[in-house]
Formats: sequence, C-alpha cells, structure tokens
Amino acid sequence: MRYIPLNRPYAEMLEESVNALKAVRKHVHTLLEDRTGFEAASYRSQDGKMKVMLQVDKEAENICARLLVKRFGDDKIRVLGEETLWQFKEGLDLRTHHVEEYGDRVRLAWGRRPE
Repeated sequence: MRYIPLNRPYAEMLEESVNALKAVRKHVHTLLEDRTGFEAASYRSQDGKMKVMLQVDKEAENICARLLVKRFGDDKIRVLGEETLWQFKEGLDLRTHHVEEYGDRVRLAWGRRPE
C-alpha cells in the first residue's frame, strides 16, 4: 500500500521511511515481548554527560538507520534520530557542520558534507 503519491517531492524517501518504521515496529515488539528491550544502556555524550535509555530505543534507531542507508546509500542520506541527537548541544547547525559515522561513533565535523 502506498502512502505518498509518487509524483510528490521526496516520495520515494518517504515511502521507504514508512517501510523502515514498519520493520522497526515488528522488531520492537519482539524486544518488548522477551523483555530484553527494557535493559538500560548508558552512553556518554561529547561533552561528557551520561544518558541512560532503554535498549529498545537505541535498537530502533539503529535498525531504521541501517535500513535507510542500505536502500539509499551513505552518500544520499544521514539518519539522525533522537538517541543520536541528544549527544550534541542545542547549537547543532547542519549549515556549518556535517555528521559523520553512526550510533555511538557519531561525531560533528566542520563544514558542509562533501558531495
């Protein structure tokens, strides 16, 4: 079933995003049913602060990013979910910086992303 008419801008990206979220939802249900998703994981931000989150949150972001990058390629899309973005201060400005890597290895680099 299509959600977005194909003649709309970015229709393919939106359609694939919906499909990725469906796949993530299925995996999240599994993590919640077997209770492994309730494990708390802590991560350190670039400014040294710690954040504790449920494993299911981190896993959902990672799966979604993996599916979208596999479909569109790393040079076409960068997935920045809330579990990644918390690491950066409020001043994140993608006009002056770009993001490299994913998950726990994510970091800001100066300048626009190379084309």
